Amino acid sequence: MLLLLLLAVPGCGTSAAPRADLLFVSSRDGHYAIYGVGAGGGRELRLTKGRGDPSSPEGLFFAVEPAWSPNGRLIAFASRRDGRSHIYVMRADGTHIRRVTDGESDDDGPAWAPDRRRIAFFA
Repeated sequence: MLLLLLLAVPGCGTSAAPRADLLFVSSRDGHYAIYGVGAGGGRELRLTKGRGDPSSPEGLFFAVEPAWSPNGRLIAFASRRDGRSHIYVMRADGTHIRRVTDGESDDDGPAWAPDRRRIAFFA
């Protein structure tokens, strides 16, 4: 059974401008990572730097399902970097990654609330 939960994300903000307009996930390096690119194309920027272990599902789905915050300064995403799938938030340039969920079940499909203070997700 999937549940839609809301998570408060206090103090998530930065004055840094986004470096990408579009987000996508690629497994070109053997595991899933989040990349950004300008709307007009050009050089791609890898936003998630860590490497998963493609020999296991936990390592393969290292960073997936990116979602821009309403103000474009933050990105929420799902990752199995700690075993289970949890929701993480990072700045638009890929820095300051932090985990924001810690449940017993897998957390997936992050979507920001319009006020950018909460994230809805499936658990």
